[in-house]
Amino acid sequence: MGLRSPIKAVVAVLVSSLLVGATASAATARSKVVFRGAGSYVLRYTKTNGEAFRLSATFAFRTVIPNASFTEGRAGVRELASLRASGYSGSWSASVIQGGASRCHGTGRFGDPGHGAAVPALVYSWSSNSGVFSVDSFNGLPGDRMVTTDRHANDCSAQLATGSAGSSASSDFWLDWVEGFSRTPRLRTRFHFPGSLLSSATVTESVSTIGSSFPGACRSMSFKTCTQSYKWNGAVQFTREG
Repeated sequence: MGLRSPIKAVVAVLVSSLLVGATASAATARSKVVFRGAGSYVLRYTKTNGEAFRLSATFAFRTVIPNASFTEGRAGVRELASLRASGYSGSWSASVIQGGASRCHGTGRFGDPGHGAAVPALVYSWSSNSGVFSVDSFNGLPGDRMVTTDRHANDCSAQLATGSAGSSASSDFWLDWVEGFSRTPRLRTRFHFPGSLLSSATVTESVSTIGSSFPGACRSMSFKTCTQSYKWNGAVQFTREG
C-alpha cells in the first residue's frame, strides 16, 4: 500500500547569471520566460475481485511566455504563455488483467492542445520592502493537464466502474487517472528572486516535485493494493529582452 502522507514539494533553487558585474535592476525589465521539464506517473491498483490495473506515463513540457514585463511596484500581474511557441509531448499505457487474462489494454500519446485550450499563465507580485519579486503561481500546462492526442485511445478507466471488458473506451488519460483518480497536485511553481537579477542576461530557477501518495479514490473504493508515484522536475529561465 502506498504512503498516506501528501506529496511534498522539494524546491531546489539555482540562480545563475551570465552577465558579469550586472548593474542594478531597472524599474521595468522585459524577459522571455521558458518553463521546461519532464516527469512520470505510475499507478498499481488491484481490486478485491482480482482485477489488476497497471498505468504508466512519461511526459515533457516547454511553456513559453515570449514577452513578460516585470515592473517594480506592481502586484498581481498576470502574463500569458504562447501555445504556438510552447510544446508538449509524452506517452502512456494502461492495462487491466484478471486471472491471467487481459481485460483491457491501451496506449496513447500526449501532445499539443487544440484550439481554445486554457493558456498557462505566470502571476507575480513585487515587495518594496524586500526588493523581491514573488512568482506565486506559474501553471506549466494548458488547462492543468497533458492532452491525449490519440482520438480513439482507450485508457481502461471505464473498467473501474463496471469491470466489464465491453465497457466504452475513455480517451483522456491525464483527466481520468492523474487528475481524477490519483488527484495529484497541479504542475505549478512558486519561488522568489531579487529584482536586481532581472538586469542579468539569464536567470534560472530550478523546481521539482517528487513523491508517492495514497490516491484519493482508494480511500472509498474496494482494493487489495494501491500505490502510485508521480514526479516532475524542471527549470524556469528568464532571458532579458529589454
